[in-house]
Amino acid sequence: GEQPLLPYESCNLGSINLSKLLTRKSMSGNGGSTGCVIDYDKLSRSVHTAVHFLDNVIEVNNFPLEKIKEMAHANRKIGLGVMGWADMLISLNKAYNSEEGIQLAKEIIEFIHNSAG
Repeated sequence: GEQPLLPYESCNLGSINLSKLLTRKSMSGNGGSTGCVIDYDKLSRSVHTAVHFLDNVIEVNNFPLEKIKEMAHANRKIGLGVMGWADMLISLNKAYNSEEGIQLAKEIIEFIHNSAG
């Protein structure tokens, strides 16, 4: 959700496309068919890269006011969100409003939170 900012503060925002972080996996006992699974190693790398990138934006940004630049450098606020959630659920064959889908949302957001720190 949105967070209020202090006077002259800025926040750099980015998103990770979850639908691009899936990999095909052979499903044993399922006639050799394939399914998708979340590539958590790739997600972790994506989170680290995104956080590093957003922090670097603070360094190279041309701020319109010196006070905004001072606040941005002092607080270094960034926001990393997700997109592609519905597409990912479709690829994983999970219902959007199912308990399984809700639990997966909690797990992924917790993983991103822990990876960003």
